[in-house]
Amino acid sequence: MSFVIPCRNEGDYLRYTVESITETAAGLPYEIIVVDNGSTDGCSDFLAEGAEGAGAAQLHRCEPLGVVGARTYGWERSRGQYVFFCDAHVTFQNNWLEPTLEVLSRPDVGLVAPASAVWGQAEATGWGMRWTDARFNAEWLGRQAEEPYPIPMAAGFCTGLRREYFGAIGGYDAGMHNYGMEDLEICMRIWLLGQQVMVVPEAVCAHLFRSAHPYPVDWRTYLVNMMRTGIAHFNGPRLSRCMAEWKTMHDFEGAFAQEAAGTIWERRRELFAQRVYDDDWFFSRFGLPF
Repeated sequence: MSFVIPCRNEGDYLRYTVESITETAAGLPYEIIVVDNGSTDGCSDFLAEGAEGAGAAQLHRCEPLGVVGARTYGWERSRGQYVFFCDAHVTFQNNWLEPTLEVLSRPDVGLVAPASAVWGQAEATGWGMRWTDARFNAEWLGRQAEEPYPIPMAAGFCTGLRREYFGAIGGYDAGMHNYGMEDLEICMRIWLLGQQVMVVPEAVCAHLFRSAHPYPVDWRTYLVNMMRTGIAHFNGPRLSRCMAEWKTMHDFEGAFAQEAAGTIWERRRELFAQRVYDDDWFFSRFGLPF
C-alpha cells in the first residue's frame, strides 16, 4: 500500500505523521510518499537527511501544486494496490489499518475513511460529514453503527482508495486549485458513479485542527472550487438554488466568470453521461436539506 502525504510548512507535525504511519503499518508492505510542494520551513529536511523516524518515506520536492496537484503527483509515483491520501498533521491509533483495508478490498466500495478525532485525543468525534445548506457549510456526523457503514462524505484527513479505481474515475478534479472542496467533491462523484463511501468506526485518525493555514488560501479560489462542484454535479433546479446563495457572497461575479470561461460545462456533460445515480438520489439518500 502507499501513503501519499502532501506538505507545506508543517513544522514538526510531518515527522509525527510519518512516525505514526511507520508504527501502525509495521509488518505490512507499504511505502510513504511525501510531496513537499513549496515548504520554506524545512519541515521535510529530516527525510532528505535520512533521520531516524523517516522509515520507508520517499521525499519529492516540487513547486507549490495545491492539494489536488500534490496528491496527484504522489499518486502518479505510487506503486501500492491501495493508496491512502493523508494530511501531514495526523496520527493514528493502533490497529486502524487492517479493518480499513478489509473494507477497501470490497469491489462495491470506492473510498474508505477512519473515524476522526482531535490531535492528542483518543476518542473519535466525527464519523463522516454532510452538507447542511446551499453555501456548502458542512457538519460532522455522529456514530451510527459498530460495523463499517456508508456515509455521504469523508473529510480528507485520511482517505483510502484502490489505486486502479482512483485512476479509472479520473482522480481528484484537476480543475480545482490550491485548497477547498476536493475531498467532498470526489466523495459525491463516487456515489453518483455507483460506488460507496464508507467509514470504519473502530479505526481512528487524529487530526490537528488549526486556526490558520501555514500557506496562503484565498477566498476567490475556494469559491471557484465550490461553484465548480455544484455545476459539475447538480441538476438545474438545485443549481439555481445554489446560485441564488452564491450571488450573495463576496466576489461572486469574478469567481463565476473565471469558472464559466473554462471547461466546467464540458465536464458537467461528461459526468452526467457517466453517472449511475443523479444528485436527487444522493440528496434523498442522505437527507441533505437543499
